[in-house]
Amino acid sequence: MTQIIQLEKLFGELEQADTAEDKTLIIKSIRTLASEIIDFQALGIGLAHLLKHPDVEVRSCFAEILGNNKVTSMASGILEALKFEKNIDARMCFVDALGRMGDRSALPLLIGILTEPIRSRSEMRLHWHVADALGLIEDTSAVDALVTALIADYSLFEPSSSDLREAAAGALSRLRSQSTGERLIAELKKEELHPIDYKDEAIRCLIAKTLGELKLEIAIRPLIELLKQTKPNVRAAAGEALGNYGGDEVIEALSEAMSAEDKELRFCASLALKRISDNSQ
Repeated sequence: MTQIIQLEKLFGELEQADTAEDKTLIIKSIRTLASEIIDFQALGIGLAHLLKHPDVEVRSCFAEILGNNKVTSMASGILEALKFEKNIDARMCFVDALGRMGDRSALPLLIGILTEPIRSRSEMRLHWHVADALGLIEDTSAVDALVTALIADYSLFEPSSSDLREAAAGALSRLRSQSTGERLIAELKKEELHPIDYKDEAIRCLIAKTLGELKLEIAIRPLIELLKQTKPNVRAAAGEALGNYGGDEVIEALSEAMSAEDKELRFCASLALKRISDNSQ
């Protein structure tokens, strides 16, 4: 209990800190003290009011501690606080905490946030945090929202969309289900995924990479078909992804790719065949 009292005192000092340097030092002290606490359930109960503290640094830091230590008894409190939180940085901290806790009750709200229109770069960052959290929660109800985040046209914010797309693809790779693979394969069959050609290519590469990481048998034939794509980066991504599979059909397709004119495809096919060989030993 003494540590919790000390921690609350530090949060009070954080609220009163005038400079960024002072805040950084106090947050470091809070993290150090929190790492020594054994009874995090008591911490959550004793300091639950901090989630509604008027100081955004206090709210954010407390949520971070709860998330890092997976204080699941506080998930409902964080979820409730997120519903009414206006500060974008605090929202990111709340989202991160719910993701680390693996709290499935947060899914409807997180999916709702991910499907909201993006109106600023800070909202783009929030969506990145949401995609990452959904990957940690690992529930296939998020597949459609994550695929939409992966292929969406972000218009004015396209220059900063790569991180969000990679986060969405990374989250999808953790949702190892037939439905995830089927949804991604359906997108690959579309003639256009994005109106900007190089973005379309980048999205197809991410889908190929994700299908490789999912290791689903239904992905083998679509990945082999991608080896015949006109876009060299897509061909190379498919070749690399097939290295996570095996079997005669895959080995035959990669062996054929070894005689292609595309140097990068030959290189990726070579690495993929070596990986298959290594994994079979």
